[in-house]
Amino acid sequence: MEHAVENFEAIDPAAMEEFRRRIKEVEEVAQVYLLEDPFEGIIVTSILKEDCLMNSTELSSQVEKILKTLPSKRRRIYSFTYAQEELSKGNLYFIKNCLLGKPIYGSQISVISLNEERENVEFLLKKATSNFEREINRISSFTEGISFYRKRKEWAGAAFLIHQKIEWLYRCMETFAMGKPLICHKIKNHLVYAHPFIHGAGPIFNTDKRVELQLLEVLDRAYSESRYHSAFDVTKREIKVLEERAQIMENQVREIFSFRFEGCQKLLAKGRENIHMRTAEVEVDPSLGDDEEKVFKLLKETVSEMVTPLKIVSFGKRKGYRVRQNFEGTQTTSFLNYDLLVVTNDTVGIYPSRISQLITEKSKGLITTSIIVTTPKRIEQALCKGNLFLHRILKEGTLVYSDPQFSIEIPDQVKPSEEDIQKIKRDFSIRQSRAHGFLRATSEVEGDDDATELSLQHLALQQISLGAIYVILGLRPDNTKLEYLLDLCSNFSDAPDSCFPRKYEEDQRLFNKLINSTQDLKFKTSDRHSLVDTDILLTRSQAFINEMENVVEEKIKALEIELKEKNNENAEN
Repeated sequence: MEHAVENFEAIDPAAMEEFRRRIKEVEEVAQVYLLEDPFEGIIVTSILKEDCLMNSTELSSQVEKILKTLPSKRRRIYSFTYAQEELSKGNLYFIKNCLLGKPIYGSQISVISLNEERENVEFLLKKATSNFEREINRISSFTEGISFYRKRKEWAGAAFLIHQKIEWLYRCMETFAMGKPLICHKIKNHLVYAHPFIHGAGPIFNTDKRVELQLLEVLDRAYSESRYHSAFDVTKREIKVLEERAQIMENQVREIFSFRFEGCQKLLAKGRENIHMRTAEVEVDPSLGDDEEKVFKLLKETVSEMVTPLKIVSFGKRKGYRVRQNFEGTQTTSFLNYDLLVVTNDTVGIYPSRISQLITEKSKGLITTSIIVTTPKRIEQALCKGNLFLHRILKEGTLVYSDPQFSIEIPDQVKPSEEDIQKIKRDFSIRQSRAHGFLRATSEVEGDDDATELSLQHLALQQISLGAIYVILGLRPDNTKLEYLLDLCSNFSDAPDSCFPRKYEEDQRLFNKLINSTQDLKFKTSDRHSLVDTDILLTRSQAFINEMENVVEEKIKALEIELKEKNNENAEN
């Protein structure tokens, strides 16, 4: 088994047909599911018939041998009874990999009915969350016990409870991420069992280092010796280090559960949207992108499915490129991105990303959107403060839809005051300083850890983008995802497209690597390095920051000229 990689290799159709042909020969196999995940990779789950013996070494070996015809894939094998029982308990592994996965083989006997179970996915996800929280609360009792023994300086008792906390954290993680926990009291065995399979799980002990290995042995001995031998020796320093490792492990388990839970929600939403599209038999006109009237109709209808819009205004439009890989090879397709301002009475429970996703699905990828959702009250407050961005959108933007009963008074443009300009300068100066600080920090890890270096570049670009957006547009975005911020920057500069081109496959790969860097830092522990990639992206990031600084400098100069003219007018009057 191997660690998952982001760009997993697509399964060859011939290999898939060969797999199906061979798996039919194993009568004990009821179903096989495949899940393709951009971060976890490809996971294949085999479900054996209810009446077969799961502990049959010969059967497991036979299935494992056939599964190897699907190379570089991680595999799990379970009995039908166990899978159903765990599914009913809300086991996240079976929800994600079976209910929301793709069935690639199924016999006519003892098949889990996905169509029936899909209706219960939301209920099962709630049960999974409840079970996880209950398990974490139980594990928290060990934390309290550790604190109790530390205060009394009873190091042996503290060591035993630290072992128990880490062991139960592993069992919890193995259950929802692998389907079944390893029932074993040696942490060393959990390292071997869990980490090669679970994407995002970084080992809390490096067994290649002698000091770390000794620390792990102290922890494992604590379980068997501290209870029965009063002479069990462990130092205060070792307890401090072990307790820190336990906390790291707890944080990691929480993050991995959250990551997989969000993955299930995305798969569920995608499945529902696909069903909705199939039911409605939506046929997308290939000329959609060329006919703005058709595009606006699609935008209005789709937005209206998610919210009740009072006004929809388009304030930006640009062409982008998307690289897709399928069985036929690599294809580069173009799409149109629209920036939209959506005004509605209440923004509670409304997620612009979901609206954007639905628009992309309905247009089959021809149309994408960057959406800002606001209310009439917020617009009035912003206009009273002289927000140039909203003023310009409402004055110069292209109207997509407006409720006949809705109107808003747009005052004359307010010229900035000296105080406004100083505030803008201070705000941008802080963002600028942070951006350069993150870039300087890349030199500290250069050549050692490309994930850290790229994530620092990512943070630098976020900061300079937020600063420039506030200066030029007068907007503080709720969504701080880098790709979204670059889309907003495209409204006043060509830098996002010129510094980060995305038309060709290699450019798209580099851009995706930058965009996903913060996620990779959280969930990946890969030691693969690409100095060429990081150097190219660093050059592009520096160029983008320089361009944003120039754009902001020109904007501030223009505001200062406006202020001077305003003061001259006041003096004449």
